[in-house]
Amino acid sequence: MDSDLSGAMWRKIFIVCVSLFCALETNAQQGGEERAVAAFLGLSSEDEISDEELERFADLLRRPLRINTLSRSRLASSGLFTGYQVASLLDYRQRFGNIMSFTELATVDGFSHQYVELIRPFVVLEPLGELISSGNSRRINDMSLRSGYRYGEQENDYQYGFKYSLEAYGAVTASFGFTKSLTAKNSWPSACSFSASYDFRKADMKLILGDFNSRFGQGLVAWNGDFIYSLTSPSGFMKKSSGISSVRSFTGGSANTGMAAEYSVGKFTLSASCSFPWVKDVLDGDSVRQYGLQSVVNMKWWSRIGTIGATTALDYSDIVRQGMAAVRSSVDAALCVRGTNVFSEVAYDWGANKVGFIAGMDMSPTESLRLAGLAGSNYGETWQVALSSEILPGNSRRHKINLSADMLYYPVPKVDGQKGSVQVKSQVRWEGKVAEHLLLKVRLSDRLRTWGLQHRAELRTEAEVPLGMLTLGTRFVILNSRNHAFLGHQDASFRSSRITARLRAGAFLADNWDDRIYVYEYDAPGSFNVPAYYGRGVWTSSMVSWKINRSVRLYFRASYISYCFMSEEKKKPGRAELKLQSVFKF
Repeated sequence: MDSDLSGAMWRKIFIVCVSLFCALETNAQQGGEERAVAAFLGLSSEDEISDEELERFADLLRRPLRINTLSRSRLASSGLFTGYQVASLLDYRQRFGNIMSFTELATVDGFSHQYVELIRPFVVLEPLGELISSGNSRRINDMSLRSGYRYGEQENDYQYGFKYSLEAYGAVTASFGFTKSLTAKNSWPSACSFSASYDFRKADMKLILGDFNSRFGQGLVAWNGDFIYSLTSPSGFMKKSSGISSVRSFTGGSANTGMAAEYSVGKFTLSASCSFPWVKDVLDGDSVRQYGLQSVVNMKWWSRIGTIGATTALDYSDIVRQGMAAVRSSVDAALCVRGTNVFSEVAYDWGANKVGFIAGMDMSPTESLRLAGLAGSNYGETWQVALSSEILPGNSRRHKINLSADMLYYPVPKVDGQKGSVQVKSQVRWEGKVAEHLLLKVRLSDRLRTWGLQHRAELRTEAEVPLGMLTLGTRFVILNSRNHAFLGHQDASFRSSRITARLRAGAFLADNWDDRIYVYEYDAPGSFNVPAYYGRGVWTSSMVSWKINRSVRLYFRASYISYCFMSEEKKKPGRAELKLQSVFKF
């Protein structure tokens, strides 16, 4: 070997080796995607992930962020980082160059070891393609085809879907998708999505046409899609504003449809968008109740300790009926002061003359303790207070305890005769590695309210035994609400570099619809499956993912449910379901 190799050449060789190792490690961990998303969002289980968020993060898993090269706009629009973390990361890159390991990333201000572990599945440290094959000019094409058939004793139905996305020259992205759901009344697609964007890297400007997300501040003025997760973990309290970002989806869901632009100069970023809510209704074949448009303008200032922004949103949908547009304005801040994250937003509804606000913080007094809390009002319609803590006993990574409480107050009562209505939710969660091959989780949650079904308590226990490529698991759920309900299932998972296979079998007893129990079911990417089990019966499901080569991956899912333990008078019809999905990358 030539002993005169320059330091730069050795550096590139080292980076390539590290990148190859990370790629092999990622392949070995396939199958834990849903768990990684739930952990990042601060959720106690996969059941609580919204379908849109799961699809968005699944896209990040397939195309991890290249945090050593991406711009401020691209890093922020991912939704993985706070404004302080983005500013800190860019400052570190400017002073010290590329980050070479996840251990080094954990030393960057705002990135703890725990947080690095949460984002690790969604990021890569070096763009391997740029070192090997001029990645800036490379085109990446993804295409997904899916189909499904459901057989029931009373009715049969089918579904299909298509999604295509393109990345080119490091600046162009485009996607198109459509799907027919199982409940659609005819054979035409029941929903569609399309998006195209271009990054002017020299001008630090981004343009998007079609479907896009518009998420600013803490969501009081402009935040499409679900964002109110169960506040059970400190990491889920502060919303990570992503600004303007494109959407790659089968359906588009709650995405805005129209046009958006973002321009950065120095420490300032200006974002503007104009969307037309009725476009999707026309494309999906629904009748349009009223034409209109919605626009959002945001100015954000970036500093070394975080961001401060101002947002105004105008909704012209009701201008014909009310004679004026709905206008809301807000000022928000997300800062990190001496290791403590402080976030807030104050908004004003000009038409209704109402004020809304959110204020909160999360901090780590010690390495083994993290605390978070917030208070807010949704323009006087609701008032909320929430607290959460995460404890690592003895600073151990083998055990973790979460304690949380959340109270909602409705000034306008849900029931006549009350001065107001109150809902209180609390949760205690413990998880730990009690032996080399035994992981345990216990969750006790309770919900009290002054209207309707006033009490709902649930005890959930889970056990997992990892045995190399094979993992065995079990879950039991006991629910006390209107009556008692029970559910249990056994899981077996096999994971290798090419094949991931899961088998589940379970039984349930829930005689009342109010006592139904939700369970997340593994499915193909872009499919969100959380059925509600009630009645008396059993079910089984299997999911197989096969990576044929670097370009093709197949997904197959089969499930069957039977209400065999119910009386003939109340017995419900069983059903079987088959799904097939293929993903092509070229």
